[in-house]
Amino acid sequence: MKSIRLAVVFLLSIAAAHAQDVRKVAFRTLGLDPIPELNEVHLPAATPKGKALVVPILATSLSPVFEGEFKGDEAVFFSKAGDTSTPVAKGKLAKSKRQVLFFRPVKNEQGKDSYEVHAFDDDLTDFKLGSVRVINLSPKEIRFNMAGKEMPSVPPGGSGIYPQAKDVDEFGMYSMTVEAKGDGDAWGKVYSSSWKASDRRREIAFVQYEERFQQWPVTLLSDDPPWLQGK
Repeated sequence: MKSIRLAVVFLLSIAAAHAQDVRKVAFRTLGLDPIPELNEVHLPAATPKGKALVVPILATSLSPVFEGEFKGDEAVFFSKAGDTSTPVAKGKLAKSKRQVLFFRPVKNEQGKDSYEVHAFDDDLTDFKLGSVRVINLSPKEIRFNMAGKEMPSVPPGGSGIYPQAKDVDEFGMYSMTVEAKGDGDAWGKVYSSSWKASDRRREIAFVQYEERFQQWPVTLLSDDPPWLQGK
């Protein structure tokens, strides 16, 4: 009897440890240039009672909210349901229970198309209404100037969150420029525009560099958190 009790305790401890390794995250997906044959990916169930998911990778648009289970701190997705041999997208999760997973096309070790997953905290504590999240996809350090106020710089592959400008015109617009760091301490303007401020939504700004045309396109996505709609 004692050996049976010890075996039961051992099995329960394993189950508890396994449960602690599983994270439940409410997430949305985001892509700029989805891979045509990978415009949706599969997230297998992390527990016996869990639910496998098929999630879309939308071009310049956020997906609906999904409730997923992840093993540990890594997000790993596959191309087909039941096929867990080779991941087609993976990356480290952020810290909160609500996240945005950005899927960036890359080549894997075999030279095939896949995604890097970049996770960002999506709760209102980290990413407040009236803020801009900057994601630097260019090879240079960049910095924003919003209504004449210089923001902290963002390294290549990095991100930052800034409050939207308060100094706006009668239409709620403010001037916005992006500078890229060149040789030494030199900075050069690579983008300028006027953006509309709002304290009821968030903005996500992607900065890229197109070497062929030597241009710095900035893609701006407005985000009205769906869990706040109707309130």
